[in-house]
Amino acid sequence: MPFGLSPTGFTVKRLADIRQDLRDAIAASSYFGKKAQTGAAYALGVIADLVAVPLASLWSLGQSIYDQFRPGAAEGAQLDNVASLVGVVRLPATHSIGVVTLAGVVATVIPSGSRCRVTAGPIFETTEDGTVGGGGTVDVDCQSIDTGPIEAIAGAIDAIVTPVVGWTGVVNAADVVPGRDVETDAALRIRREQAVVRPGSCTDQAIQADLEALEDVIAAVVLSNRTLVVDGYGSPGKSFLTVIHPNTADQDAIATAIWQNLPAGIYSHGLDVVKTFTDSRGYAQVVRWSWASQLVLHVEAVLTYSAPYNPVVSDDLVAAAILAESAFFAVGGDVEVDDFVAAISRRTDAGLKAIPGIVTLQIRVKFGGVPGPGDIVNLAVAITAIATLDAGDITVTSTPA
Repeated sequence: MPFGLSPTGFTVKRLADIRQDLRDAIAASSYFGKKAQTGAAYALGVIADLVAVPLASLWSLGQSIYDQFRPGAAEGAQLDNVASLVGVVRLPATHSIGVVTLAGVVATVIPSGSRCRVTAGPIFETTEDGTVGGGGTVDVDCQSIDTGPIEAIAGAIDAIVTPVVGWTGVVNAADVVPGRDVETDAALRIRREQAVVRPGSCTDQAIQADLEALEDVIAAVVLSNRTLVVDGYGSPGKSFLTVIHPNTADQDAIATAIWQNLPAGIYSHGLDVVKTFTDSRGYAQVVRWSWASQLVLHVEAVLTYSAPYNPVVSDDLVAAAILAESAFFAVGGDVEVDDFVAAISRRTDAGLKAIPGIVTLQIRVKFGGVPGPGDIVNLAVAITAIATLDAGDITVTSTPA
């Protein structure tokens, strides 16, 4: 197997390969010769193993550098750089915000930054000064000290943290609006892809982007037939076929998105759904689409390992990495074995780097059944179908190296 950069991509050399290369080099050397003992119990073998570890780190670095130019594989700061090329910036974490009613002695000034809390729960601080009015209360804006989706239902904020003379009570009359955590790599990749295609209004890619922006549409594809005759998908001339996943998505929202992007004089084609509604001029309009057929995928990761890989924990991490990669399945998108390898190579319980201790790794994939030893090639997916993967269809087979 050729390692390194080639016209087909980058193939990383793993620790086991490096160890074997070093042993072969020692045996081929005129100084040591073929009779040199390079096993783990011999000095030359120990030296080879010590040298192999930092060399494996350099190969991992090469993989990371290669991945940083691929939106589907880049992560962290590298993904930020790729996204910024199309004007997309990672959404920062935000505070939960709300309004609290402060009670106290009339004319008491409660300064911005005064803190209150949910009893034995999260702390909030005011973001503006408040002066207690004639009714003994004043409403002021507040936010959580920490960022993220911090919740406080109506009435939950009821304890004063920062003592202020004349301030006697606090309560929130309504639920606070939860903030958000910093945008994940997966969400940023999706926004970047949408930003790339959205400017081309009424193009196939723009219609697809608007559909995939809907809350319950996971994936879609739009295929135009620009000829005057029926094409291979059964689409009439001068029409476009829309294929959507899943079939539980909101049909009214889908119909609206297609209609708003429908070019004048063009027929929307589809086999499964026909929606008729009245436009702003009172005319009946029809849009059509098909649901993507689902191909049930089974994946097996067959690997050997050494310390610190722990099958009890690490097998689950491998399975989680495989399942997470399935979030990027697209309508008409082939199943590529290397995508799963890349996902495992960058995954830990924190999702940031490779699972340590994997010596060799083989991914097997098959539709409709458990894959066998020969199922190690990419799987083609028809443009009107989508691969689906459930946690129960993932198997991890790990043995000591």
